[in-house]
Amino acid sequence: MEVSTPAGAPMIPGDLSELAHAEWNLVLPDLDLLGVLAKTDGALLAGYCQVRAQWKIAYADVEKNGQLCKEPIRSRRGEVVGHKLKVNPSFLNWIELDKAKQRYETEFGLTPSARTRLRIKPPPQEPDPLETYLAKKYNL
Repeated sequence: MEVSTPAGAPMIPGDLSELAHAEWNLVLPDLDLLGVLAKTDGALLAGYCQVRAQWKIAYADVEKNGQLCKEPIRSRRGEVVGHKLKVNPSFLNWIELDKAKQRYETEFGLTPSARTRLRIKPPPQEPDPLETYLAKKYNL
């Protein structure tokens, strides 16, 4: 059984963060132009936009603070006696978000290799009025 969904851009959800909303507005026109969207893809696209927004936040923190950060070493009395380096939690978060982002990008055909696997039927086109007229006139 073949199931079809109505083609076209989904409605933007009202609960997107500001950054995710901006990402939606950035990526939606390109996805719509590629013809990969259905009206039912709103939640999936919202997920991508939220992941992308969180990815940007984590990336900005890593750019500002680096991949490593200092963690205080405390004595038994709670006094700071030194510091040790540890991986910035934003760096670990950024790595995980990047994996999720890549999965969404593959789903939507946003990578060169993903686009080669897309099988999108072009939308039906309205017949050319001149061709229709000529076909009727000359029984083509």
